[in-house]
Amino acid sequence: MSAYFTFRRMKLARLLCLWLLTLTDAAQAQFTYETNDGSITISRYDCASNIAVIPSTIDGVPVTAIGSHAFEYCQRITSVVIPDSITSIGFEAFYNCTNLNEVVIPDSVTYIWLVAFGNCRSLTSISIPDSVSGIDIYAFSYCTSLRTVHLGRNVEGIGDLAFSYCSSLESINVDPQNTVFLSDRGCLINKRLKYFSKCPEMKAGAYKIPEGITTIEGSAFYGCTRLTSIVIPKDVTTIGISAFYNCSNLTDIYFEGRPPGGDSSIFGFPDNVAIHYLPNTPGWGTSFAGRPTTLWKPMVSTNDPSFGVRSNQFGFGMNWAPDKTVIVEVSTSTINPVWTPVSTNIVTGGRSYFS
Repeated sequence: MSAYFTFRRMKLARLLCLWLLTLTDAAQAQFTYETNDGSITISRYDCASNIAVIPSTIDGVPVTAIGSHAFEYCQRITSVVIPDSITSIGFEAFYNCTNLNEVVIPDSVTYIWLVAFGNCRSLTSISIPDSVSGIDIYAFSYCTSLRTVHLGRNVEGIGDLAFSYCSSLESINVDPQNTVFLSDRGCLINKRLKYFSKCPEMKAGAYKIPEGITTIEGSAFYGCTRLTSIVIPKDVTTIGISAFYNCSNLTDIYFEGRPPGGDSSIFGFPDNVAIHYLPNTPGWGTSFAGRPTTLWKPMVSTNDPSFGVRSNQFGFGMNWAPDKTVIVEVSTSTINPVWTPVSTNIVTGGRSYFS
């Protein structure tokens, strides 16, 4: 190879290095940062681009934290790339980044501070990696497009209302190896404390809280406008403030045990909820938390396809509390009835069938 071509290649390589350095310098210039004890915290992004790429190092110093308010009100941002050098995402770090629709939290972050992603209204899903141990209060509040959340195996603490006002939320899924939390049909449960923590706001129809739960946390069902009925197991002793607030289509709550602690603040709005309790259960009166109470009796499912005469037999399904006994009686007269027991049915899983 001639000396000329060798010189040309060296010159091109030198220009390429200078170009890359210029790009790096330009990217770093988008960030204001602080250096402390050999690491860097990003304190502010200039919001100039719709894709923010956070560097892993600046001048050879590792970038380990996204500081408070660093990206706050950067409404142009649609995507952010977080390097695996970051261990902490600070208070209101991405607050009100309303067009942010894509963020991957690396498996190096250990804590997500309060309101870190608050009001990020374009986020549709979020996956919390195994490295994260704590999520602070209101961390993902008002993420109104958020549909799914996945929690890693090492999440131990979740602050109050961390996923509140997420009106599109369908499910919160938890890694099966997590020793503190679990997911029940998309709902979040603290199995260590036996707390029911969060029902996603898109949950619809009837829902039965699992056995063994002792506390329904404050705002646990807040904004679940599609729920129509809830069954509360006998071990529940406490219901937190605003637990059922703004459940506008919730008409019936069924209690399997004694009345738990709680005042009128557990409902707030609406006021059309009827409270049902089982016969011979002590402690119940004519009202609970400002709502009327009534006996919870077996109900025949008249709209069930199995109801009525079918192939020379008559049958119907019954709904009631699990493990209760229902005696079916018949009479040949409705004017002067004499009732004769014909069947003893054990309600299994809340349902039994007579034929």
